[in-house]
Amino acid sequence: NIMFPLSFTGSSLPLPWEVHVHIFSFFDVPNLISHSVVSRGFYQACNDHQIWISKCNDLWRDKVYVPRKFLDMIRAPYYDGGGSGHHSENGGNGGIIPSSKQAYFGSIRDSRRRVMTEEELCEFKWSYRFKKFFQQMLHLDPWWQGQPCRRSLFFSDGSNTLDPPLPA
Repeated sequence: NIMFPLSFTGSSLPLPWEVHVHIFSFFDVPNLISHSVVSRGFYQACNDHQIWISKCNDLWRDKVYVPRKFLDMIRAPYYDGGGSGHHSENGGNGGIIPSSKQAYFGSIRDSRRRVMTEEELCEFKWSYRFKKFFQQMLHLDPWWQGQPCRRSLFFSDGSNTLDPPLPA
């Protein structure tokens, strides 16, 4: 087990790795980043995979959709960019950035995107109805007949389904 002195309290008594990780888990992201430059031990503790999974879950809590690539990233402990999946046996991450931290910042960058991806289009069942303005089309819309609105699924090959189908 790795032990580090808890230098930010002035104590010289070493604390176990898990205690540092627990303390840092209460920090917000800016404080995690600023404390990660204090020492190698703080860097490793502030970049603990479980801390960043928690930060991702907080960030994604009210989201309707999170891209699959980010969800997949939090399932893999560490990614070193070379695909070795290196993970230190001694509780630290060996200075390698956890994939959960990459998922956190990647999803923030992705949130600024203004265009839907194919994955997003194909992931949902889409509901729609005609606006009242299109009087000549209202008889084709079940919603205006007191029924559930039409739902459509889109597929990556360009096809789609419509439920209920349009009358012939």
